[in-house]
Amino acid sequence: MYLFFNYDGSIERAITTDYVMEGSSGVNYIYVYFATRARADYFATAYITLPDTDVVELAMSENTFVYDGVSYAGYRVALDGSCTSQGGEISINVTLTDVDENVLATYTFVKTVNATSV
Repeated sequence: MYLFFNYDGSIERAITTDYVMEGSSGVNYIYVYFATRARADYFATAYITLPDTDVVELAMSENTFVYDGVSYAGYRVALDGSCTSQGGEISINVTLTDVDENVLATYTFVKTVNATSV
């Protein structure tokens, strides 16, 4: 999944079509890029609201990634087992903050964690 933010904090492009399977860990990644801002000037955090309404906070790590042939210096995080332990809808909120913890941008989207069949 890829989120590209404009300098003003608005979302430029959101690609969130990944298939998420219950119990998967380290398979689905969220990549974030904030246009014209140095990576050292902001931090990214993902807040995952689970089907039972518990919230998991995942700090994103610095990462340089390639999308559509272009390299971006941004952040990434993997959805781990704490996010995919339950089948159903999860809400993913990605928040970008500056060094003083002021919110610069935020984007929320919903994904379905597809139940495994036994």
